[in-house]
Formats: sequence, C-alpha cells, structure tokens
Amino acid sequence: MQQIARLAALQHRAKDAIYLPTLREVQECVPSQFYSKQGSQQWLNVVTEHMQYVQPLNPHQARAQFLGLVSAFPMFGSSFFYIQSLSSSTIQAPCILAVNLNGLHFLNKDTHVSKRLTHLQCQTFTTKV
Repeated sequence: MQQIARLAALQHRAKDAIYLPTLREVQECVPSQFYSKQGSQQWLNVVTEHMQYVQPLNPHQARAQFLGLVSAFPMFGSSFFYIQSLSSSTIQAPCILAVNLNGLHFLNKDTHVSKRLTHLQCQTFTTKV
C-alpha cells in the first residue's frame, strides 16, 4: 500500500499540482484492484502523507522518481499478448503473455498472478509455437 501511495503522490506532483490531491484524483492514480481493498479515506490519508516527501520535487524530478520505481517492476517494459488457447499442461488458457528481457511470463487473466518459465521451458515452449 505504501509503494502504491508513493507512486500516486509522485503522479500527482508530476502534474505540477501544488495542492493536496482530492479523493477523485487519488482514485484515478491508484489501480482499481488495490483501491477497492481499502477505504477511499484511507487511500487519501496515505497518499497525503507521501505528498510531504514529494512536494519539494519539481514535476520533472517527480516523473524521474516515478519511472525509477516502476522500472524495477518485473513486468516493466513488457509486451503483452492475450492468449485464447494453448496446448500446454503447465499453463492454463486463456491467459496473458508478457514478454520482456527477463523471459516469458504467463499471467492469469483475472488475478494477474504470473508463472515464469525457466530457460529450458522457454526453449521447449517456443519450439512448439
């Protein structure tokens, strides 16, 4: 929750906003699957706490920090593909395929839980495709 709140605060500051975010602005910055798990007021409070740390940044610095944080995510820089059917006993379709420098990641279409293939599995999988 803290990392998401920090990202939301950085997004708000990157817009050159010098005022505290509103409930609506926080809702727009927080992914819905996380926003719905906490109360609106709780998200507003946590994002507001993070605003004191990002307020001294200029918009360019806020964008740079935001990108620095999200670039560490395992799916950063991925290309995503929707897979409707698959002839694999280890991967269930339909699913989402994420391809990036770290390899192939199959994500459950509903939960987005990832199953990463090992190098050997990738070689076996790609020879079948």
